[in-house]
Amino acid sequence: MRTEREEQRAKKALRDASLASIKTLKNRLGPESAQRLQDVWDDQLYASDLNDPTSLTSRFEQALLLTLSDEVKARVVALQSSWVAAARSARDKIVAVKSQPLQGPKAAEGVVPSGPEATERRVQVKAIRFERDELNRRVFRELCTALGADLASTLKPLPEGKKRGGTAIGGAVLTPASTTAP
Repeated sequence: MRTEREEQRAKKALRDASLASIKTLKNRLGPESAQRLQDVWDDQLYASDLNDPTSLTSRFEQALLLTLSDEVKARVVALQSSWVAAARSARDKIVAVKSQPLQGPKAAEGVVPSGPEATERRVQVKAIRFERDELNRRVFRELCTALGADLASTLKPLPEGKKRGGTAIGGAVLTPASTTAP
């Protein structure tokens, strides 16, 4: 028990030192470089929550390599631009939730909370990830429509959604809209 507590304190001390180092580095960099550093840091800290299997980055890159008319290319670029902003917003929301300081008596020791606060954070992140996935699927459909059936068929399809009937959020189950006629 004592060594476990010492290990938790050591981890907290390392995390605190790392945060201080990142802050110092960011203060010495220009705004764009500081943001890239923060993004890399967040990617490491919150990798499982920021992972986005339905990301459209590679699909937009693939689409822009196709031979497109000026009109279609402009539409794809505009769609990509709005998607990048929305995806960034979702990412920032996840980081904001995950980076909230721990509360409670064991927070000073770096112990991960397991009560209602931790549950609420998991629910919030799950809801943001669900919204991000829905955004990606909607924008992918818009991208395919802009490209037309022939060109859209060359894009890598998005992975299938969860087969368990939806995503549970705070007791409610969110399911994707049906794509078949009643």
